[in-house]
Amino acid sequence: GSTLVTANVFTHVTAVYDATLLRQALYVNGLLDARSYGSVAPYRGSSSGATTTIGRTASTAGLQYFNGLAMIISYELEIE
Repeated sequence: GSTLVTANVFTHVTAVYDATLLRQALYVNGLLDARSYGSVAPYRGSSSGATTTIGRTASTAGLQYFNGLAMIISYELEIE
């Protein structure tokens, strides 16, 4: 996305996956900040070794860690 996040200011970030349209969207403070423009396959992890990591990413520079405080983290799975 393009929203700049200011240090020491609460920012609400939400990531949404639409399984019908196969798209991802990122909202910052309730406003759409970024979305995918192609088909994105759903995460199909298994219970044998699959992990979800929040606050870290791997890049060509190595592991990059989030330097801040995550107040509330929730994961919701909706099955229809």
